[in-house]
Formats: sequence, structure tokens, C-alpha cells
Amino acid sequence: MKKAIIFGTEQFGEILYHYLKDEKKYEICGFVVDSKYKDKDTFYNLPVVEFEKAHEIFNPDVYGMFICLGYAQMNKIRELKFKEAKDKGYEILSYYHPSAIVLSENIGEGNIIMEGSVIGPFCEIGDGNVFWPKSHIAHHTKIQNFNFFTISVAVAGNIIIRNNCFFGNNCTIKNGIEIRDKTLIGAGCYISKSTEEEGVYVPQRSIKLENKSSLDISL
Repeated sequence: MKKAIIFGTEQFGEILYHYLKDEKKYEICGFVVDSKYKDKDTFYNLPVVEFEKAHEIFNPDVYGMFICLGYAQMNKIRELKFKEAKDKGYEILSYYHPSAIVLSENIGEGNIIMEGSVIGPFCEIGDGNVFWPKSHIAHHTKIQNFNFFTISVAVAGNIIIRNNCFFGNNCTIKNGIEIRDKTLIGAGCYISKSTEEEGVYVPQRSIKLENKSSLDISL
């Protein structure tokens, strides 16, 4: 059983620890956080160590690391810590939930694929991407690095997704287009054309019908 540590003690790290301890593929030996965010010495009865000193306690030749950081600053924080951990000599580990369907072997390191997600055949996935539950990436899609796909994102086939993008819950991406660097796509969007770099896309929001009660409507 491979020894591992988890970067992050917020909800993301807690969820991944919950899965890993039950699957028993890795022996989770501790958590690391940046020193300025260290507010406890243990988490789930395991040591919490300052990232700056992690290599002194958790030898990179022995331990791999899971990076459980979210999409802050368009995923740049996760990218930075990924690269810093690599510089310290750590192998950045990937996680595929047992219920995920992963049909491509062309996948980089440090990707986290949560329950019910699908990675279709002939896809190419770079490093440090996060696929939250029920994300669906269709065939022949190329995803580069440090993107975050939230719940039930639907990405059609033959799409190019660049770096540091965010996809909100239940958004849908049309086939054959390009999502350029640092694109932010809000929940419920339908994207039918290639995006602009650093573009922000949101759908029209639901409105409340005034002078209407749900009891007035026949269902």
C-alpha cells in the first residue's frame, strides 16, 4: 500500500480522505497546509504539517501527495502548490472514484475524478484537473491543465479546453469549439461558440412571477 499525504484540510481534502480511507489503496499518513493557514495540529487523528516543512517530515521518496485545493484565483493557487510540491520532489497523485468511467489512458498527473464522472474514449487530459461528481467529458476532447469542472458539467466531443478554466454546475459545452485560457462559465450556461480568453459567461437568471402563487398553476 502506497503512503500518501493530502494537501488541504478544508472540505475538498476531507471528502477525498473519506474516500481514500475506505478504499484502502493508499495509507494516508497526514495532511499539509501553508503555514499561514495552519490552525490545528491534527485532522482525523493524523498530523497536520506546514507545507514549507513537509519534506522534512514526509520524505518525497516515500510519500506521494494529493492536491485538494479548489478553484480560487481561477485555479492558480492549485497550480502554484502543484508546482511547488513537484519542486520538493513529490509525486502528485491522481484519484479516480470507483464509480467513475475513465475510457482514456492519455491522462496526466494530479487529476481528481469524482463519483459518476465519465471521461470518454480518445480524450486527452493534462495535469491538475478536478472533475466533480457526474462531470461528463465526451470523446476526442482535449483538456489541458488546472481546470475545474463542477457537478454535472456536460462537455461534448471534439472540444479543446485550455488552462485554468472554471465550469459551473450543469453547464453544457457544444461540440467542436475551443474554451480558451481562464474562461469562467457560470452554472446553467449553454456555450455554443468558442470563448474569449478570460471571458465570463453567465445565463439569464430565473425570475419570480409577481402576483402568482404556485397554487394557481395546474400541474
